[in-house]
Amino acid sequence: MARYISNQLSPSSNDRYATLVHGDLKAMNLFLPIADTETKPNNIYHGTDAIIIDFASTGVGFGMSDISMLLIHSMRPSERNEETLISYYLGELEHYYHLTRTISSNVDATKEEEQQQKQHCFFDKEIAMRHYRLGVVDYFRFVLGRFWKSASPKTFNDKRENKNVT
Repeated sequence: MARYISNQLSPSSNDRYATLVHGDLKAMNLFLPIADTETKPNNIYHGTDAIIIDFASTGVGFGMSDISMLLIHSMRPSERNEETLISYYLGELEHYYHLTRTISSNVDATKEEEQQQKQHCFFDKEIAMRHYRLGVVDYFRFVLGRFWKSASPKTFNDKRENKNVT
């Protein structure tokens, strides 16, 4: 099973959905903007961008692998609705793609070229969910392989109040 998952999540660099992935995207590797409700009640964040650190595992992969690790690692199952979050993510991804294409578009582009650009970005939700679920299974495989030997009812009980363990 591990080999199958690995093969499914290892695209060639020319695969339509291949991209540069972080490889270890989780809350511990993100610096988020600081809330500033006193001086900016309508815009509570100082700055707009998160800062991502620790690129030791960066490589070619499917972006949904990063998304699966981020969601699984940083949210309790009761707090996440994967279908809704991924739909939102895909909408923002497409919006950003079109925004950057509009800013840098060639004014002489033909209708056919514009249509090709739109199709290039289209990320089918079914494919995104498949890549996401494969990423979830792969992360579960990693956790089992790394922590299974020391897992026991006592170790789970000892860590039940730890906010870093879900």
